[in-house]
Amino acid sequence: MKVSPSLFVMLATIAVASAHSLKAYGWQGIDVRLPKKLSDHTASVGSDGLMYIAGGCDSPDGNVYITISNDSGFFDCDSISSSFYSFDPITRTFETLADMPRPRYRHSSSALGDRVWLIG
Repeated sequence: MKVSPSLFVMLATIAVASAHSLKAYGWQGIDVRLPKKLSDHTASVGSDGLMYIAGGCDSPDGNVYITISNDSGFFDCDSISSSFYSFDPITRTFETLADMPRPRYRHSSSALGDRVWLIG
């Protein structure tokens, strides 16, 4: 069974809201696209106000369901990204940063001080 990548790939819109605007106006969509199709990536906001996007599945097919038996299986990605981007919510632009030392997806991340920590 092949699952459509459109179900798993976040492409179209990044939703942004501040505490004040969320309370007053709700969510606001902005028309900004990631530099490439990704799913299963992480995003953390640094102390500099930039959002850092790390890794993910960049397969054109997205996650594909692998059947093990009639009642079990799992989703797998055949192309894992080592890409690392920053996003500036003020200018609404992405910058491609140096690739990570190794590809990863389905990990977690946290920004602490001037560093982004990736786990998994």
